[in-house]
Amino acid sequence: MKVNSEIFRRYDIRGVYPSQINEKTAYLIGRAFAFFLAQKYYLSSPIILVNYDVRSSSKSLFENLISGLVDQGAKVLNGGIAATPIHFFGNWHLKVDGSIMVTASHNPREYNGFKLFLREVNPLATNQGTEILYKIIKKRSFEKERSGKGRVEEVKFFDQYLEFLEKNLPKGDPSKLKFAADFSNGCWSLFFKEIAKKFSLNYIGIFEEPDGNFPNHEPNPLRTELLTELRKIIRDQKLNFGIAFDGDGDRIVFFDEKGNAQRADFILGVLAKHYLKEAQSVTKDLIVICDARASRGVRDVLEQENIKIIKSRVGYPFIKDLMRKYKAALGAELSGHFFWKENHYSESPILTLFRIMEVLEKLNQPLSELIKPIAKYFNSKEINFEVEDKLEKIKELERIYKDGKISKIDGLTVEYKDWWFNVRPSNTEPVLRLTVEAETRELLEEKIRELTEMILGQSSSF
Repeated sequence: MKVNSEIFRRYDIRGVYPSQINEKTAYLIGRAFAFFLAQKYYLSSPIILVNYDVRSSSKSLFENLISGLVDQGAKVLNGGIAATPIHFFGNWHLKVDGSIMVTASHNPREYNGFKLFLREVNPLATNQGTEILYKIIKKRSFEKERSGKGRVEEVKFFDQYLEFLEKNLPKGDPSKLKFAADFSNGCWSLFFKEIAKKFSLNYIGIFEEPDGNFPNHEPNPLRTELLTELRKIIRDQKLNFGIAFDGDGDRIVFFDEKGNAQRADFILGVLAKHYLKEAQSVTKDLIVICDARASRGVRDVLEQENIKIIKSRVGYPFIKDLMRKYKAALGAELSGHFFWKENHYSESPILTLFRIMEVLEKLNQPLSELIKPIAKYFNSKEINFEVEDKLEKIKELERIYKDGKISKIDGLTVEYKDWWFNVRPSNTEPVLRLTVEAETRELLEEKIRELTEMILGQSSSF
């Protein structure tokens, strides 16, 4: 069987079901991953945890994935349906050699895929990404070595996950705050009620029914224009704040008491200043990680607090690698991923929620007021441009803006006193992604027009 090479992406395997990803693909990925782990760790039978999300095709893919793993000799821990952050916990708690989450994350309903992890929740990404599995499948390397048939064991670890949350639960009474939660008909709705009951959370649930067809809106909380019901309830009920999860539950987006979505880097700033430094009294060598698009306002506020912020390439594997390198307490990506050291540098939206609630209760201030000192610049968000020779265009921009402070952490970042920009290449498309930030709206619009003309060689409509 020929497998579509395009589904093997930098951070995961993902494609349209069943034309690009199907049950036969899942079986082959299972065999390739078991073979890869056996080779990497010198094992005859690697231990692999597998979970799946609520998508309509996930259970069938999950079952065929397990068949491939077993046929390659792996011991499979069948964790059943789960939110991805629970899967992360299972990976390190159960001390497995690897794990696979069947999910397409925030993508529309016709997609599905696989997130793959090594020991200690290290993603199969960056320098040895999922393309290594494609090469194994293409060469049929797994047929040369197999140690007999493996086996399957069902595991349950949600109670242990609750114990982990309780151990890391901030002080205070979360029931004093009331919030709304949009579950996007995704995974967290299967588990959140029990979490809320155990920890006395006072919330209004929206689109709680698990449904892999995502009938109410796309399971992508960054598309805040779709979250009209959440914003309406926050305002009408005069709630303290709101949250939205993506389909598999590893992203969380916060909305303030006015119903306005707040950027993840702003939330990082609030958590670093008011939770890590003040609530936890961490004063020495406090480091946080954020991606290269983070607002200058975050850096300004944290530097005043003697908190070091290190910028990373965009992409959760890069942030996790830097967190491990610097033993950073917290990391965030603008897509809504929040990483915590105590969770083995993996995403935990629930810890993030609890800790924001502790800050709000302790300071008795609305979220919008805590963010105001950080959100002091005007930002374009990412603008995409179709460019054939992405790297040459970046070199051209570097020559044009050589008088600025240049960084090449991810693409090209150039900083001036009153504005800055980052331009980075897409990993999968002939697209350049541009972010611009400035002290005034007028300067922002001027620089967007200027850069647009530089990139496209034509006048801009901005």
